[in-house]
Amino acid sequence: MIEGLRPEPHDTIVELGPGTGAFTGAIRRALPEPSGYLGIEIDAGFVEILRSEYPDLEFVHGSAEDLAAILRERRRDNVYAVLSGLPFASLPQPVQDRILTSLDDVLAGGAVFRTFQYVHAFPLPKARRFRAAMRERFGECQVMGPVVRNLPPAFVLSWTGAKR
Repeated sequence: MIEGLRPEPHDTIVELGPGTGAFTGAIRRALPEPSGYLGIEIDAGFVEILRSEYPDLEFVHGSAEDLAAILRERRRDNVYAVLSGLPFASLPQPVQDRILTSLDDVLAGGAVFRTFQYVHAFPLPKARRFRAAMRERFGECQVMGPVVRNLPPAFVLSWTGAKR
């Protein structure tokens, strides 16, 4: 998920749905400064766990659907990358759409968006619909994998927004 990312000290990496922190430690190690991290998690219990595990990182109890507003509230306008552990293949279409809308402005600045889809979910209608909606908004994605060391194996999908 973080392969090839090289954030500068003033950059922010946003993690959508960090859950219990499966990627958070790797993201933390990739950052020049811990202040460059912002995690947005909808589960209050997970937020407590994350804050305890990573006290030097900032976590917000909120929804990925509100990404743009959360970034404005925290005056984070230099987003380098948005990394997502959200299960897009199982999210309802209206939720997917609201999250994609929240990505529009962020990726317009040239940020990278990465997520993953499990190999077994990749051909499912919601997974295909998500990729098509992302392609329509942000162009073709780079597909990495499958990552077979992951259980279950998964593809990492990456888009880079075009600077306007």
